[in-house]
Amino acid sequence: MNKRIKKIGFTAMVTVIFTLALAALAACSNPSGGGGGNGGPTPTAGLYAKAPPILASDTPISSVAANDIDAAVAYVVDAGNPDGAYTLLLSQNITNTAMLTLNRANRELTIMGLGGEITIQKNSTAGQTLFNVTSGSLVLGNNITLRGIGTGGNSALVNLNGGNLTMLAGSKLTGHRISVTDSLGGPAVTVSNASSSFTMHGGEISGNHNNSFETTLPSGGVRVASGGIIIMTGGSITGNTIGTDTPMDVSIATGPSRDNSSKTGGTVGTSNPEGFATGWPQ
Repeated sequence: MNKRIKKIGFTAMVTVIFTLALAALAACSNPSGGGGGNGGPTPTAGLYAKAPPILASDTPISSVAANDIDAAVAYVVDAGNPDGAYTLLLSQNITNTAMLTLNRANRELTIMGLGGEITIQKNSTAGQTLFNVTSGSLVLGNNITLRGIGTGGNSALVNLNGGNLTMLAGSKLTGHRISVTDSLGGPAVTVSNASSSFTMHGGEISGNHNNSFETTLPSGGVRVASGGIIIMTGGSITGNTIGTDTPMDVSIATGPSRDNSSKTGGTVGTSNPEGFATGWPQ
C-alpha cells in the first residue's frame, strides 16, 4: 500500500513533477540510484515533500504538515507503518527545524532530489546533529546535499549511534564545522559504536572542519570509533581539516574498527596513520 506526502500545487506543474517522480522512482531500483540496488530492500513507498500532487494517495497523511521533512521521517519510523524501504523525493531546499531521528529497525529511508541538487541545511542549533540514526538505515541518493553551519558545537551532520548510513553517487556532505576544541567526532559523519556502519558507494565529503587540535583522535570528515566500521567502494573524502587547518579526512579507532573496515575504491585524502585497516592509504 503506497503512502504519499503531498501538497496542493498549481495544476500546470503536476505533469512535469509527475514525470520527474516516475524517473526518480525508477532510479531507486537501479544499483546506482537507490538503496534497493545495493543489497537493501526494494523501495515500497514514496514520500513527497515540498512538491505538488504526484500520484493519488490511498492512505493520505492528514495529521501532519504535508510540506514537512520532519513529517516524512516521523511517518517512516511510526511503529504502525510497515517495515521496508521508503523513498523521500524533495523538490525544494530545506532548512530543518529539529534533529531528524531514524530509530526503527527494518526501515530504510532513501532521500533523493527532484530535478537537480537539493540542499538540506542544518539549523542554527550548535549542539544538534542534522540526522541521528539509532536504528535502521539512511541512504543519501542522487542530488542530495547535507550542509552544516560554521558553529556546529560538538555534533556531526550525521551521527550513527546504532544505525547505518549509505552514500550513493550525487550525494554530498559539506560546510560543517565542529567548534569545540576537544571533540573526538567527525563533522560530517561519526560512527559511534559497534552497532553502526557507514558504507560509501559514491558521493563526496569535503569542506568540513573539526576545531580539535588532537591529531590522533578527531577527523575533519569521518570519525569511526568503538567498533563501528566504514566500507568504501567509491566516492571521495577529501579537503576536510582539524585544528589550525591540518588535513584529516578519516580517522578510525584501533581494534575491531580498523580490522573490519575496508576500502576497495574511491579516494581518501589524509588519514589517521594509526587507525586504518590494511589497504587504506597512509
